[in-house]
Amino acid sequence: MSDAPRVRYNSTVRILWNGSGERVYTITRSDEADPEQRLISDESPLGRALIGAAPGEMRTYTVGDNTFSVKVLEVL
Repeated sequence: MSDAPRVRYNSTVRILWNGSGERVYTITRSDEADPEQRLISDESPLGRALIGAAPGEMRTYTVGDNTFSVKVLEVL
């Protein structure tokens, strides 16, 4: 079993966004979410995809007809 940190509520995570750039987000409850401040809800499509992920893992999520891929680079 890996000792790598996993994304959970209140984690800050650095991801590679669709292979095109790095972004840092903090996973919050829905009442604390503020996408402009990079605070995303654990109930959002991206938040749900990231929960439980470890560095190096790829995750995909869908919004409407669009599917996105992110790679977890680091759990801060």
